[in-house]
Amino acid sequence: MAEGPEPMWRCPGCGRTFASVRQVHTCRRLGDLDVHFARSARGMSFAAFAPRRRWLDGHLVLARAATSPRFRRVEV
Repeated sequence: MAEGPEPMWRCPGCGRTFASVRQVHTCRRLGDLDVHFARSARGMSFAAFAPRRRWLDGHLVLARAATSPRFRRVEV
């Protein structure tokens, strides 16, 4: 006899259901995104990296241009 999917975990604080037990989340409504980003700083930084077999590939978003022989490409 085939079993159905496992029951989802329900957060006791907000009642949301999740696939994994005690999944990290915020127990409140997110609110209006326009209001949230209006309060945010204008400058930003972002980084994403992916390990390759023989090197580390990455992507940076910076508030100013940065030059280095380590960078394959710089976009403004």
